[in-house]
Amino acid sequence: MFIKSAILISILIQVVAAILAINLTRDAKYNKSWILLTMALLFMAARRVIEFFPFMYKDVSREVAMINSWIGVATSIIITIAIIYIRKIFRMIKMAEATKLVLDRKILRTIIRTEENERKRFAKDLHDGLGPLLSNVKMSISALEISEKIPDNLEVLSNMKILINEAISSIKEISNNLSPHILDNFGLTIALQSFSDKIKKTGLIDIQLITNIHNIRFNYNIEIILYRVICELINNTVKHAHAGNISIQIMKKDKLLNVIYEDDGVGFEIDENIGSTSGMGFSNMISRLNSINGKIVFKNKKNNGFKAVISCPVK
Repeated sequence: MFIKSAILISILIQVVAAILAINLTRDAKYNKSWILLTMALLFMAARRVIEFFPFMYKDVSREVAMINSWIGVATSIIITIAIIYIRKIFRMIKMAEATKLVLDRKILRTIIRTEENERKRFAKDLHDGLGPLLSNVKMSISALEISEKIPDNLEVLSNMKILINEAISSIKEISNNLSPHILDNFGLTIALQSFSDKIKKTGLIDIQLITNIHNIRFNYNIEIILYRVICELINNTVKHAHAGNISIQIMKKDKLLNVIYEDDGVGFEIDENIGSTSGMGFSNMISRLNSINGKIVFKNKKNNGFKAVISCPVK
């Protein structure tokens, strides 16, 4: 009696499963593997029904066993074929994921390129538009100084001249930070050396740059992204680390460019601070480097300095 009840429950469950599978066939876009699995479920339900026959007809056990065996063979064949088709689906999913990754990187590179083009345009407008106007004002004040005789007026003109000189210097600095012409003209090493020299002139921190790439030029995206990331690391150290020294090693080995950035500052807990720092932020560094197949690893302990290791494939 127990076996009979178990077979009946099994028949009911498999019939329900087969009906559900049939109802989902349209949602599965009539996929071959899904149709085959649905057929396998129907055959398995049929086997359960055939196994129930001996409880109703005592003389059909031999014929039932034979039919049941052949249905079992057919079910096994159908499931095997379905799995073969499913493997194809998995391969297609992998290919789709790989294609999506490539497209994501292309989109990010396009965004970065557009951003840099806008920086260049804005820097050019500052340099070519506002710069000459201030220079003309400076020349006019210089002419007034020659003709002016009243001491108080001369002092006012002198102060104006100093302020205009500071404005011109600020415009040049902003223009260069927006779109560093040194990077375009001379490459990554010289651009980073120039940026480091400006920081060192403040006397607050010493920066040591060691490299074996010298005048080697790389793809524009690689140069601009590495430049932005390293400059942001320097800015973060200057603003937050209270460090006295920064060491930057840029080494090319075969087709890989490695950057090791270290400071002797106070450090911080990365899990709590990653992506929350001012400026570009660590999460933005990671996404930018991902666009050129680069990686960055932060090795850091609180009160024990900061270290970042960047690796990037190059041609």
